[in-house]
This record gives sequence, structure tokens and C-alpha cells, in this order.
Amino acid sequence: MKTVISLFLIGFCVVQAVQAQGKTGQKFGDWVVAESVDSMTDKRSCLVVNGKRPDVIYSEKDAFKIGSQRLGVVTAFRYRFGKYRPSEMELVPTGERVAITVPVFVAEALDAPTLRVSGTAVLTPAFEIEISLRGLAQARAAMAKRCGLDPLPQMSNAPDWARWQALPIEQN
Repeated sequence: MKTVISLFLIGFCVVQAVQAQGKTGQKFGDWVVAESVDSMTDKRSCLVVNGKRPDVIYSEKDAFKIGSQRLGVVTAFRYRFGKYRPSEMELVPTGERVAITVPVFVAEALDAPTLRVSGTAVLTPAFEIEISLRGLAQARAAMAKRCGLDPLPQMSNAPDWARWQALPIEQN
């Protein structure tokens, strides 16, 4: 949980600093590539922050972290990249309700125009979030180059269990 909170603080601070200084930084569409160094461990971390919503971060672990402060205590959610198949409903463990984690299994998922997340939260009605992915594939590539990350697998090389993320919904 400490890592999630740190990522949100870093993301928020990066976007605030970029906005305050009037610099665009390394921006790709709606996303800004950021790098930080932990002052206590000198460990470098890379992430990509949504320039319109600093509570949405794409991390070097190839997962979205979506802050749930606006939503309340999230109990369950599902997600969908563009017009691809939606995930099953996922329950959020009690200790992780500060953020929604959406993993990315295949590179093609980042080529979708949007990520939609819907779910339920305690004391609030059902929610639905739509996040633009414009420029994210390029931002992820820049982050990979800057921080030495492996590329995401392509559909043709992905394990069978991962391919659903970028498969169109079957037409009846």
C-alpha cells in the first residue's frame, strides 16, 4: 500500500510541477513520462501520469493505478480496453482499496482509444470511469527506453490466458 500511495504522490507532484513551470516535459498525447529517485535508497522509479487526471498512473509494472479518492471505498470493479472484451468483476482486497489496479497483459491493449472501469463502492452509487489512452503506447515505449523495461508481449507471443484483453467481443 505504501508503494501505491507513493506513486500517487509522485504522479500528482509531477503533474503539478509541470503545470506550475509551464513545461511539457516528455509528453505523449494525454500522458507525461516521469522519473523519480528515492532520496533514501537512490532507487529510480519510472511512471507515466495522465496529464488530465493525476490520480491515474501507468507504472513500470505494466499496470494502471487509479486513485479511488473521488469514488470512496471501492469494493469491486471490472475494466475494458476500447471495444475489446471486458474483464470479469474483481473484488478489491480490504488493504488495497486506496486504488484500483488494472494490469496490462498485451501491447495491443495500449492501442485502444480508452480504458473503461466500472464498479461499486461503499456508500456511493455505482461508478464508471473513462480514461483516454491517447499517446500511452508511445509514452510506455519512452518509459521502457529510459528505465530499461522489457517490452510488453504482442498478442502473437502472449500466453492464451492473456489474449482476451485485446480480443474483440464476438458478434452474434
